[in-house]
Amino acid sequence: MSRYLTFAIRNLPSLLAATSVFLVASGCFATDEIPVGTGESVRDRIAQANEGDTIVIAPGAIIEPILIRKSIHLRGSGSQRVNCGPLIIQADNVTVENLAPGGDDNAVIRIERVTGATIRNCLIRNTNRSHLGYGLKAYTVDQIVIENCRVHDNSVGLLFLHASNIRIAGCDIRNDNDGIILADESRDIEISNCFIHRHQGQGRPGAHADGIQTFRTVDNLTIRNCQLVGNMQHMHFESTTGILIEDCICFGSLANGVSFAWRNTTEATIRRSTLGFSGLTLLNLTAYGYDLKENILVSGHAKPCLVTIGIDDLESDDNQFWNTIRADSPMMAASEVRYHRDFGEYQEASGLDQNSIYADPGFANAPLAVAAINPKRFDLMTPNWLPIWTHINLFKVGDTIEVGFDGVMRTCLEIRDEGIVIDPPLAELPANAVMVTTWGNNQNIQLDLSRPGQPNGHRPGLVPVDDASSNFSK
Repeated sequence: MSRYLTFAIRNLPSLLAATSVFLVASGCFATDEIPVGTGESVRDRIAQANEGDTIVIAPGAIIEPILIRKSIHLRGSGSQRVNCGPLIIQADNVTVENLAPGGDDNAVIRIERVTGATIRNCLIRNTNRSHLGYGLKAYTVDQIVIENCRVHDNSVGLLFLHASNIRIAGCDIRNDNDGIILADESRDIEISNCFIHRHQGQGRPGAHADGIQTFRTVDNLTIRNCQLVGNMQHMHFESTTGILIEDCICFGSLANGVSFAWRNTTEATIRRSTLGFSGLTLLNLTAYGYDLKENILVSGHAKPCLVTIGIDDLESDDNQFWNTIRADSPMMAASEVRYHRDFGEYQEASGLDQNSIYADPGFANAPLAVAAINPKRFDLMTPNWLPIWTHINLFKVGDTIEVGFDGVMRTCLEIRDEGIVIDPPLAELPANAVMVTTWGNNQNIQLDLSRPGQPNGHRPGLVPVDDASSNFSK
């Protein structure tokens, strides 16, 4: 061993200490917190910042568009989210926390061609809703985290294009049209512990609004322990492969509950989830490679829970089926043979669900039945008279009524002309044919799908983020 190497090893602690002093002194590892006070410019502070610095924004800072081209951290000070202008992130490893970006922009947060960005505990709200605006728009990105955010009152909440390694967790998502859109060769995405509700096409009559929508080649998508309530469709998948839905609640959709569309969405697994009360079918299956196990399927009217016609490579078992007691001769499921009103007949004809049962799941508190406002008579609707599509027999005078899962308790005063008279009247007419729910004589309309013992892995309601007015069980 050379004497130089021997010297270096013996004196390694001293050399490392000296090196550390040099690096800190030179600013290579040192980071600062830079405050932005009332009336001051965030952009000016970013211009002064070094890589890794934290910009702490106080309430009252200048509201202005913010372009981020350094790996820095933006944080609102205090316990409340701090208002700021729209953000454009064009640097890797940026963190944004405790802020409420806003402004008349196409998207109040844009993330463009970066690796590593975290948006945490923010209010994502586009203040210009007169156009197809987004809360957050990300394209050509990798390793993005959206965590514990409130994504409200946008035209579309979150849009990801050509994105990979995306995690959306603990968010409360409620917007005019779609909640989350994933598209254009996006892959490796997990959505967990989110409350995605009331995407009903507001302001755009005839709009196709989904809680979660995918198209143009999406691969490896996990949706876990989420609640989707009162959407036009909870999930709509196109050109998507490798979907796992587990421990989710999908309740009250105007059209299909979960739609695997256009015969190009394959290899999907649904486990330990509750799907109930859709305007059409609970599960719209169109291709192959589906695995349905340990789920609760509850139709809120006379239509079947599950249709298996024309589907290849389907496994369905250990599920629990139920229908509303208000329906006359309800259909349970459909096979290649026919639509079946008898569950045992369906099992025999299809060969599926041999260990499944037909029984009341015994939810702690749930509606009796559901039907849509008739879209063909939509223009005849008044604040206190709602035309009902097809299922008027599900309603009775004296019923407690909820419209569009809005949490407002009303009473059915009269049934006439294939519609119901309600009181109190609607404060404003809905923009689309939303769902009308009857709770029977139940005066408690807090939806609670928990059950004794929680069989089949079904979990009780989550606590929505920042939404004390939510109609979901706390």
